[in-house]
Amino acid sequence: MFTPIEKETAEQLNILIIDDDEVDQMAIKRSLSKSGLQVCTHSATTAAQGMQLMQQYTYDCIFIDFRLPDMDGLELLEFISPLELKAPVLLVTSHGDERIAAQAIRLGAADYIPKHLLTSEVISHNIRSAMRLRKAELAKKKTEQRLRDAKYQLDLIISNSPMALFSTNASGDILFAQGKGFELLNLQTNGLIGKSFFDVFSKYPRILNRFRKALNGETVETEDETDGYYLRSHYIPVHNDTGQLVGVTGFAIDITDRVTNERELIKAKEIAENSVQVKEQFLANMSHEIRTPMNGIIGLTNVLQKTTLDQEQHKFLKAIQTSANNLMLIINDLLDFSKITSQNFTFEQIDFSMQEVVQEIIDLMESRAEERGNKLIIKTAANLPDQLTGDPLRLKQIIFNLVGNAIKFTEGGEVKLIIHIARQEEGSLVIEFTVEDTGIGIPKDKLEDIFNSFNQGSNHTSRKYGGTGLGLSISKKLVEMQGGAIAVRSRVGHGSAFTFSLPFLVKDMLAAPATEGVFQEADEQLLYDLGNIRVLLAEDNEINQLLITTVLGGWNVHIDAVLNGVEAIKMFEQNHYDIVLMDMQMPEMDGYDATKFIRQQQGSKAQIPVIALTAHATTGEIEKCLAAGADAYVSKPFDPDHLYQTMHRLTYNTTPAPVVTSPKISLTQLYTMVDGQLSFIYELLSMCQQNAIETVRKLEAEAHGEDFKRIAFTLSDLSDSISIVSAQPLQDTLFKLKQALQQKDAIQLKQLATQAAIETDALVLLLKHEQQKMKQQA
Repeated sequence: MFTPIEKETAEQLNILIIDDDEVDQMAIKRSLSKSGLQVCTHSATTAAQGMQLMQQYTYDCIFIDFRLPDMDGLELLEFISPLELKAPVLLVTSHGDERIAAQAIRLGAADYIPKHLLTSEVISHNIRSAMRLRKAELAKKKTEQRLRDAKYQLDLIISNSPMALFSTNASGDILFAQGKGFELLNLQTNGLIGKSFFDVFSKYPRILNRFRKALNGETVETEDETDGYYLRSHYIPVHNDTGQLVGVTGFAIDITDRVTNERELIKAKEIAENSVQVKEQFLANMSHEIRTPMNGIIGLTNVLQKTTLDQEQHKFLKAIQTSANNLMLIINDLLDFSKITSQNFTFEQIDFSMQEVVQEIIDLMESRAEERGNKLIIKTAANLPDQLTGDPLRLKQIIFNLVGNAIKFTEGGEVKLIIHIARQEEGSLVIEFTVEDTGIGIPKDKLEDIFNSFNQGSNHTSRKYGGTGLGLSISKKLVEMQGGAIAVRSRVGHGSAFTFSLPFLVKDMLAAPATEGVFQEADEQLLYDLGNIRVLLAEDNEINQLLITTVLGGWNVHIDAVLNGVEAIKMFEQNHYDIVLMDMQMPEMDGYDATKFIRQQQGSKAQIPVIALTAHATTGEIEKCLAAGADAYVSKPFDPDHLYQTMHRLTYNTTPAPVVTSPKISLTQLYTMVDGQLSFIYELLSMCQQNAIETVRKLEAEAHGEDFKRIAFTLSDLSDSISIVSAQPLQDTLFKLKQALQQKDAIQLKQLATQAAIETDALVLLLKHEQQKMKQQA
């Protein structure tokens, strides 16, 4: 292997010989040819010719005779020295004068060779050495130049930066000071060297205090105000190799602009937060003021529908109900939009069934589609998993918005919801949803603005179809806040298609072959009976009082109604109640203070269940009600089923009729496990029915006998029996049974065991129905 120099000398070298004696030239060339080097030589007999060749060619080495006709070698060296040639120069002379040799090297020659030593060995050695030395010399000069350039740049930066750099000795004498930062304190750097740090900064006791700490070996970092400027300063003790403190070095940076900006940002943030609070309060008040009368309108409309009406009355009542529902949609849109724009919106990550989501869409939107003569079509990919993790509530909100829009702008046509897997990632799926319609379409020039707030396709559209123009804007934000994307394509007169994609976590990437696994045979029914309990209702709105007393009138309860918190406390002290329904916004004393008063009582009265009734719908209202002492929260306009279930959960005074909900099953997991073998699945369903019936009867008997130990085993056996079909709501009831068992709540165990028996009977009927379908398929 060659070293770098050997590699270069193994290649052809360009050599220049400046000598007026042809014999000497021939001698040098002959020695070069015998040296083993690959060379190409150029010759010149005068210094002028030699300099001309240097301008034309690049040489690896130059031989110069000491005696030349137009100048001697030393003069030539002196002339070419400023050129900084890369080629080393070898001075050749018949004289052996050391003085000449030293002078030649001082002028830039790499070496000095007497003519009697011009042998091949000497020339080869000298050329190699000269080239090596020349390279080292040039590298050194380049490094020195870089250092000079860097020092210049550093000095330039420091001198013009808003910094003050300094160093002192152990006595505090300033050895170095540079930077424009000193000008902030009216100090000139050129006058600081040699002065005492203590004298220069005598007016600044805090600076001197930190400097003293550094002289004692402590590193100090601080941000402070000095003469109206904010400086971030560092004081660093300097030690020598033996650990002895020899001085202090430090710097200070002007951060006045940063501090000023931060204070302005803090002030702007406070203003913004105050603005948000004002807006939140306005929305809370608006929500309450609008929802309170709306609660009465919607609730009493529902009550009136259950009375005997003639055809014209029914028509008018339906118009009232439609208008009220439309107004509630507008209110909800405005509140959702406010939450999103204030970044006060959260998303859940919970397990849910995609098939149940689809079924809810069918249940809620199919009748609306039929009212406008439309056909609602749902298409889901066969490989779509049923069990996903994400936010089903927000997913349904987006789909309801899009499907609702499609139905509203389509008449006598089709509305399709198409769901398929867009792509699969590790542990998650990106699912694409498309809502297509054959409606009026959107003009091309309006497509870019269709997702903007308060925007519809045209003013004519807004007048004809109504709405706030917020639905698509809210949907877009909900999609994007979950990491998805939404797009639209449309043709006027032919319809529109909205497509959005969302990521969902999935536990099992294997999907069932069909969507046959979910069945619903009947609408949900509630058998209301709260067991002759006594209720205190505090509600200042007379319409809402009428509505609530009317709704509760059929639930076997006794109600005392008051108009404010003061009256509520008076009635509470005079009578015994099983539960309190407390409106939170009332005159004289609101529900928050009244609830707090109740919780401050002694004895059992302090433990009475309190349900907060409020028309507020902003974030944090639930927490506020619970913090006041409420046990639960029901928003107005209220859902009677929700209110019933909440009251039932909090009382337990007598055994009410259980909630009877139509069963749902999912055979997804079962189909996957047995690869769709219908005969085997049929047999498993038979075993499931038999075991479930026997086990639930045993569970019911043990619950009424309060045999807690046996209940645990029976409950586990029943859970295993129905797990293969994912039976709902039976699985939820069994979970509640486990909780009641842990608390040894005998009353709750009896109620839930009875409900489990009823749900099991309904499940068996559904499983038999599924077996009948399997027979037909076979």
